[in-house]
Amino acid sequence: MSYSEVPRIALNQDGTVTIYVNVGGFRPDTPVEVSGYATQTSGAVATFHYIQSMPPANDPSYDPNYGMIVVVPPVPVIGPPFDPADPVTVIARAADVWITELELEAAGAQLDQPLQAAIARTEHVNPKAAWDSVEGSYHSVYGSNYGPPGAPPAS
Repeated sequence: MSYSEVPRIALNQDGTVTIYVNVGGFRPDTPVEVSGYATQTSGAVATFHYIQSMPPANDPSYDPNYGMIVVVPPVPVIGPPFDPADPVTVIARAADVWITELELEAAGAQLDQPLQAAIARTEHVNPKAAWDSVEGSYHSVYGSNYGPPGAPPAS
């Protein structure tokens, strides 16, 4: 079971905040998106969005069950400044990141049936250009590089 939390938030001298998020339960080398917001009752808000890969499997300091602490670089505060005397509430999420490389559609390219059906349902029937995914470029914790033997690849 993963143990994820926000163990610390720091108010920096320039008024920005640095957010520390403990992220667990992700496989080694998996890009993970950490996002959310920190707020105070005064109306001060700091929204964040950061992507970082989990360490490689051979990293002795990484325990996939406990995780690692992701340090979100300094985030600007919107509204009144954070008040050091007031508590902070942080709502944070950590999710697998889908990374896909796309190249300009080749003339006469054959699209798979689910994609053809989706295109047929859109109002954009006369695009100026289109990009298609590069075979094998997709990466996700649920991608074809992961999972039990015999599991179907991600599409």
